[in-house]
Amino acid sequence: MRNSKFFQFLSKMSKGDLMFEDNQVVERPAGDAWASEFGASSSAAAAASNWSSEFMQQQGQQQQQQQPSAPRDWAAEFADGFANINIGDGATEEQLEEAWAAMGGAGNSAWANEFVNDAENSAYADWEDLYAKNGAALPRQHTRGEYEFAQSNPFLADPAAFEKGKDLFKRGLLSEAALALEAEVQANPQNAPAWRLLGTVHAENDDDRQAIAALDKALQAAPESLEVLLALGVSHTNELDAGEALSYLHRWVSAHPQYRDAAAAAGPPPDSSQALSHTARLFERIVASAPQDAELQLGLGVLQHLNRRYDGAIAAFQRALELRPGDYSLWNKLGATLANHSHSSEAVAAYRKALDLKPNYMRAWTNMGISYANLGEYVASAAYYVRALSMNPEAQHVWGYLMTSLACAGKGELLKLVEARDLQALQGALPL
Repeated sequence: MRNSKFFQFLSKMSKGDLMFEDNQVVERPAGDAWASEFGASSSAAAAASNWSSEFMQQQGQQQQQQQPSAPRDWAAEFADGFANINIGDGATEEQLEEAWAAMGGAGNSAWANEFVNDAENSAYADWEDLYAKNGAALPRQHTRGEYEFAQSNPFLADPAAFEKGKDLFKRGLLSEAALALEAEVQANPQNAPAWRLLGTVHAENDDDRQAIAALDKALQAAPESLEVLLALGVSHTNELDAGEALSYLHRWVSAHPQYRDAAAAAGPPPDSSQALSHTARLFERIVASAPQDAELQLGLGVLQHLNRRYDGAIAAFQRALELRPGDYSLWNKLGATLANHSHSSEAVAAYRKALDLKPNYMRAWTNMGISYANLGEYVASAAYYVRALSMNPEAQHVWGYLMTSLACAGKGELLKLVEARDLQALQGALPL
């Protein structure tokens, strides 16, 4: 069973390697499956939480309708709680790749259809149908809209809301910090620093949709803010919106007082298809003359990753960390790049450093879960997702990651706790 298509399907779901597109489950293109710092698909993961549960119920009903002599296939085992599957112990990335190659590899564009057409695995049609049905009801990943304020906020009308928000952020109490900062920007809509910090809070709380909405407001209030332009470049990279990310990174370097002349001299790219390589070369030239600028190194790292030059991205982030070794967000970005470059063990070490610097860094806890899923350690992966959810229970995509990791680990008895959102029971069952 470990080398079956079912195991690979669940494994790829847990690692974010599958995405919902045009009412079908497809593989995410190479270079797009970053860890959550740079692009986990929250809508796809939220869908996973719904259709995994619905599939269990559906298969349970079908099992009751079967004759007693009917052979027990993987669907029946799944409905009974994975009792005989044992797919989560010791599976390595190499084993997954060998199994994937046996199926025809990533070059087989019809791999999803093979699941449906293969008689032995015909129940895959149920998985894909449920995934499509639930995914279609969710908002599309790149939809941008107005910032959504909390309906209940104890900080409203508090004249010290901004200072309290900054203090709560420093203490790692991100959900409370968001409320305080929301109160401030509702009272003072042109407070660009408050909007910017609110965007940072949401980015660290693994909610780039809200982060982008807040940062857009910050940019409206302060159109030349270098911090906001760079943050928008990173957040749009997280959302897999390469075009927007590239635009903001180019605006950042063009607005920078030290680099604007070099950007102007470089001129526009010959055509839109060369925009990424053109901007990356611009950053490389500037970095050569200003190697001590950590933010410049950060921007180059993001561009290198967008350009799928992972070794270059890693080198840029490492150089930035030499300049700012206490920057937990840079450690997280390094970890995300290492993970996407199939160095999950090294990624775990980078995430641990980020968490040493900021223990309540929810995004790094989520990324730890993704890396352990990459390593095939699904129980550990689930435990890290639970820790992340204890900091932000509203992160629906992380609930989806948790659901699929538990499925891969054969922990079907815990799925009801996920459906009930019973964090206390899950923390007891999956301690760290």
